[in-house]
Amino acid sequence: VTGKFTITAPTSPADSNSGVWFIEQLGPTPSAGLRNLPVLPEGWVYEGWMGIPTVQVEPGKMMDFFRYFSTGRFVRADSADMDGAGLGSGPGSGFDFPGQDFITAYAGGPPPRGDLRSRAFMVSVEPEPDNSASPFILKVLSTPSPRTLLPQGEAISMNNVAIESFARAKITVVRSGY
Repeated sequence: VTGKFTITAPTSPADSNSGVWFIEQLGPTPSAGLRNLPVLPEGWVYEGWMGIPTVQVEPGKMMDFFRYFSTGRFVRADSADMDGAGLGSGPGSGFDFPGQDFITAYAGGPPPRGDLRSRAFMVSVEPEPDNSASPFILKVLSTPSPRTLLPQGEAISMNNVAIESFARAKITVVRSGY
């Protein structure tokens, strides 16, 4: 599984740093930025996430953690996700790929509007139906929180983290004499 995303906002080009789309813009026509995603069995979907880094202080230590916002649920990387350009999109049209624009306020909490170039991004595998507003434990692709602002309008590669979050096992069968 490989993945790229682009910071762009097709529903409001004046707010170009306020959207994230899993696309690669090669020339005037975007293409899918997520590649080799396995077809999931019934009852599972992919979901994109934007993470806003925050710091939680515990006695004696500090921990980085993220507040996550969904960028949409999808089963295929080459078509729009289940909520199109999203509840916070602008007046224009989104891409026909998974992604979200965060232009306007919407119900359900404080909007993560503004410049997304300092955010972390992830794709997870989620149960369907799903009643959680947080990512499930099965993560496929992610980025760390950037140390500098991410470029706007350029495809940014994601890290394959599936091996870290999916269960693995090694079974050894030893036959003894009868």
